Amino acid sequence: MPVISLGTCRSVINEIWLAAGFLTIIPIGGDSASASEVTASFGWFPLIGFILGAILASADYMLAFFIASAVRSTLLILVLTAITGAIHLDGLADTADALSAGRDRVRALQILRDSRIGTFGAVAV
Repeated sequence: MPVISLGTCRSVINEIWLAAGFLTIIPIGGDSASASEVTASFGWFPLIGFILGAILASADYMLAFFIASAVRSTLLILVLTAITGAIHLDGLADTADALSAGRDRVRALQILRDSRIGTFGAVAV
């Protein structure tokens, strides 16, 4: 059985915390993370998504007794958007802009780095 050191546990916890900080509005505090640390946290994104989904599913179940389905769904989508800082909508808009450029790879990457939203990004959102 492999032995897990305390340093490894701290590293894993730090990666999970960084993933949560990247995907939500949770302030991670402390020093800013390096690019390699953030990259290492990408593997934990599904876990953070699962946790967010479980929280929302639980809230949906509990609110089902008191609030109509359409209102409840709208409320939960708004809560998810607020918790994540709408990062998924930004990613959707950037992807739509880059794919609609119809140009070479270099231009598509430039569009992805651009902070402004284009026409196709607005339509996608």
